[in-house]
Order: sequence, then structure tokens, then C-alpha cells
Amino acid sequence: MDLLGYYYQDNEMYLIDVNNISYLYTNEYYDTLKLLPFFTSFDEIEREALLVLLKPLDREIVFQIAEISPYASSYDENMLKLTMEDGNMVFLERESMPMLNDYNRIVENLNHKNNCIHFDSASSSAYATAC
Repeated sequence: MDLLGYYYQDNEMYLIDVNNISYLYTNEYYDTLKLLPFFTSFDEIEREALLVLLKPLDREIVFQIAEISPYASSYDENMLKLTMEDGNMVFLERESMPMLNDYNRIVENLNHKNNCIHFDSASSSAYATAC
């Protein structure tokens, strides 16, 4: 089972794998749960689309994501906000998700913590600001 995240539905916690198969959480998954991102506010169709975006990412990067939320900006209502385990926030368009594989390289060059990092697929660039 290749798990990619977890979510809540009807007051139950579910783990979800790369094939969009959900498993009701039990204590046997406790250690694994700590590695997985929490999918907030996504319906079933949105979760499936999110899985498609996460599958090609390095697992090391996926496991650094604490939470994934929908995010609307003035220029794109369908962006994502990722809260990373290290406290940084990542804002990106769905098309920019492959750029997340460069996350560690980008973060190692930052001088402060709690950054807001913006990935832009149109320019193939990323920039950071203090949050």
C-alpha cells in the first residue's frame, strides 16, 4: 500500500493511497500517519485530482508536507496552500506541483524561518517572502 495522505469524512479518518483507495484509520497505521499530509476541505473528486499531482513527486517531498488546503488568489481561484513540516508555507498553482521537488534546494538558501514560498509555473521560478 503506497499511502499519500489522509482526510476526515463523517467524523472518521481515512488514509488514501496512490490508486485513490481509502482505508479507515486504525492504530496499526499510527507510525505511518505521522509521515502523511492532511488533505483539508477536498471532496472526493478534488482528492483524486490531488493524488494525480502528488504521485510523481519524490516521496521525501510528499512526507515533508503537513497539510494541503485549497487556496484562492486574485489571479487563480484553484491554487493550493501547503503547510510544510518545517513551518514554511508553499503557495502554488496546480500546474506548478512538479516544481515542489526543488523545495529542499530552495529552502537551504533561505536565511529565516516561516517563509511563504511561491512557485510560478509560467516563469518556472520560485520566490520567498517572510510570512
